[in-house]
Amino acid sequence: SLAVPFPSKNEANRITLAASLALNGRLFAPDKISLSGIDRISTMEAWTISERLRLNVILTVIAAFDFSLSQAQLNHILADCDYRNPDDKNIEPKGFWRVDKDKDPELRHTVLTLVAFHDLEEKIHACGGDQKKGIEAFLNQNDGEGWLLPATLRLADYGLGHDERAKHLQPVASCLGPRFYDWQLTQTPEESWRECRLHARNLLGEVGYQQLLKDIESGNHDEISQKKISEPSARYGNSKDKQGNLFE
Repeated sequence: SLAVPFPSKNEANRITLAASLALNGRLFAPDKISLSGIDRISTMEAWTISERLRLNVILTVIAAFDFSLSQAQLNHILADCDYRNPDDKNIEPKGFWRVDKDKDPELRHTVLTLVAFHDLEEKIHACGGDQKKGIEAFLNQNDGEGWLLPATLRLADYGLGHDERAKHLQPVASCLGPRFYDWQLTQTPEESWRECRLHARNLLGEVGYQQLLKDIESGNHDEISQKKISEPSARYGNSKDKQGNLFE
């Protein structure tokens, strides 16, 4: 029953973020190569808690915007997520406050989503209300890195928090660890792509690897991938009642 939002106007950016989250490890080397033509796609994978949280927050914010949610509506959906000890409060037993409830509020996916959404709205406002430009500014700030986890965060600045602690700056990024492991930073992008191609060749064999390159060059790879994951067409009866007419 969930409504389907309109396709994102920043699909390439979203694919890049999702690929960094989902295509971790050598088994996905062929998929990375098939996406290599997308702007900004790289082999820098999201392995750490910090980077995975950051990318998940960005994707959540963009999804919320795709559903045309306002800050007030998102606050309502994520109500009570900013309590430090939600289990001790008499609040709705069902809710997103259960996500990361064992962490301090400023370290939770939900609360950081509210903070990042506020930043997105500020970017749109700075672009004169142009939503497309605002989203691009949000995704390309910090020298193209996009929104980053804040070094410190005062929840009260965003109308969040319910205690004295929320009125003071609390550390965030340093509590979540580094964005990347040292081993991820030792290779240049060129070396990483070379290793990615080697893994793809080992997985597919020389014949399969060359076919992959041909499919990418001819533009057939997306069509082939779609056939692998698509479901067979549904068949409905010939009922001519009101419900049957929906499928004509």
